[in-house]
This record gives sequence, structure tokens and C-alpha cells, in this order.
Amino acid sequence: MIGLDVFLPGLMSAAATSSKQRLGAMFVRSSAEHLAVKENIAKIAICYNIWEHVQNRMELLRQVSRVLCQDGLLLLVVPNRFWVIETHYRLPLLSWLPRSLANAYLRVTRRGTEYDVSCPSWWELKESLECGGFGVNNLNLFIIRNFNVLYPEPEYLGATKHRVGCLVSLLLNALPDRIAELISNLLTEAFFVTAEKLPSK
Repeated sequence: MIGLDVFLPGLMSAAATSSKQRLGAMFVRSSAEHLAVKENIAKIAICYNIWEHVQNRMELLRQVSRVLCQDGLLLLVVPNRFWVIETHYRLPLLSWLPRSLANAYLRVTRRGTEYDVSCPSWWELKESLECGGFGVNNLNLFIIRNFNVLYPEPEYLGATKHRVGCLVSLLLNALPDRIAELISNLLTEAFFVTAEKLPSK
């Protein structure tokens, strides 16, 4: 297990936890666009809420493809641009706005000066992954339809979000697959994706 990040205090904290729990993980300070590890060494790569912070997404995918073994798997969790409450600054519709208006919105609400996040729509994320040489498996609908199994108690999400999740799950279980998939891609807070590295052409 190798953890990579640019944030040194986070790496130090992760290393201390790994040592305490005897996980045997290694941590390296490295940007997402320049992964400081050898090629073809990993069966699984996990990008958990980093996609929206990376400027050159195609270079990230090239780096991930480089370090993955053949038929390796990339797991991603990526915030949805069209989620009503933006997940970083907790402001309604922030990620829907053009960058100049988003910056002004942050200044007016005193949450910051520059909106430095770029959340994709589902279709933008899918296109990027496919162009990067990955086969894409969208898990959104499966997760929402099985919400009560995956999140049986409200502690992790909070009571309000848990209630909303249960209602949405009931709705999507009652709808045909195509309509339910479209709604899940528009209204999910984050995309849960597995992407398989495809053979080079």
C-alpha cells in the first residue's frame, strides 16, 4: 500500500496511523500529475476526492495508467457539479456558476476569494476516463438503490442526509432503469466509479 499526496502534514499523520496499526503502508510526497513510483506496480489505484483539485486530469490518468498493472483498476469518488450544495464550501449552487461568479460568490459570503475546485458532470468525467484509456463502470445507481443496505444507520451521513437518501432510494427503485440512471447521474452528491485499464492499442 502506497499513499501519495502533496500535503506533508497529512502524509505524516497517515504514516503515524499506519505505524500504530501496523499496516505496513508507505507514504510519498508527490503530485497527482507526477506520481513518484515505478510503472506497472499496482493492481488498484484509488483517487478519493482529488479529481476536482487536479489541473491536468489527462496527465493524472496517464500517470495512473503507467503505475497500474495490465487490467488494473482505478477507483474514483468525484463530487458532482450538479449537486445542489457544493461539497467543499457548502454553498448552494456554487459549482454551477462560471468561475468569475463563483469567485464573487465566495467573497460575498466570506468563504474565500477564489473558487479553486472544478467538479465535473457525469458525462464529462466519463468522457475523460474513456479518452484516458479506461473502461468505465458507473456505480451510482447501484449505490442509491441499495442505500439502506450500504447506510443502514444515519451516523455516517447525518440524520437529514440519511432521510433524503432513503427517499431517493425508494423513488429510484420504483422507476425504470434508464430514467433512474439519468436521475442518479444528475442528483447524486458524488460519483462512485470503477475504471478498468484497457489494453494499449
